[in-house]
Amino acid sequence: MKHAHWRAVGAICNKTRRILFFTTALSIGALSSTASGQTRAVPTGPFEEIVNEEISVSGTVVVGVSSSEVLSGSTLIDGFLIPATTDHFCITVRSRDGVYFARNNYHVPDRNSSPADYTLVSFDQTTSHENLLRTYQRDDLAIAGTTGSCETSDERWLVPLPRNGDAKTVDVLINGFGATDVFAIMHDGLSIDCTEIRSGRRTSFDFRCQLPGAGLTHRDSEIKIERERHGRPLPEVTIKLAGTAPK
Repeated sequence: MKHAHWRAVGAICNKTRRILFFTTALSIGALSSTASGQTRAVPTGPFEEIVNEEISVSGTVVVGVSSSEVLSGSTLIDGFLIPATTDHFCITVRSRDGVYFARNNYHVPDRNSSPADYTLVSFDQTTSHENLLRTYQRDDLAIAGTTGSCETSDERWLVPLPRNGDAKTVDVLINGFGATDVFAIMHDGLSIDCTEIRSGRRTSFDFRCQLPGAGLTHRDSEIKIERERHGRPLPEVTIKLAGTAPK
């Protein structure tokens, strides 16, 4: 049934995507260029990271959400931006091959005294595995930022942005758990066909849903992830995305 739906609306979705991708480049680019300032977030405790060839895989379907330009080890080292909508949040990083994992609570110590639009997160002064991280290219890492603490996260997802503001799309990285097809349904009803990642090890995630940033820029929204295995539906997952700019 869903495949028939895709054939019926495919042409409309493709046309809509072209319009939204153009809007995204304008909206996020303008957003970053007008930011009034940045503060730096710091871990609330010792920096926790694991490098293990036999690392186990969690049961999480949605593994990461971020601007497409943030998904490399060099970007983690150099730093990325989190919208300054909260002064406590959790950052989780997983490599696609399952070797690298980090999860840490962050806080912004001077947010009240030095209000800013964005919070800078950087691994340059915290990681013990810089050389390994720099080997990871785009599609090799997933970043998950959620409000609250890692232990009691309210599952409101933050969208990491690059420092240079050159963000055009948002990637939602998925562990399909045996799915042959994955779709992302945006809050306005736009359906997007997610792409299977076929090369290399796919321990942590194996699908990428590339979303236009228009509509995700200033307001909270929901994204529904639908999965199928040879036409048979698997359980759906809905995530709440926080707006990519302060309210």
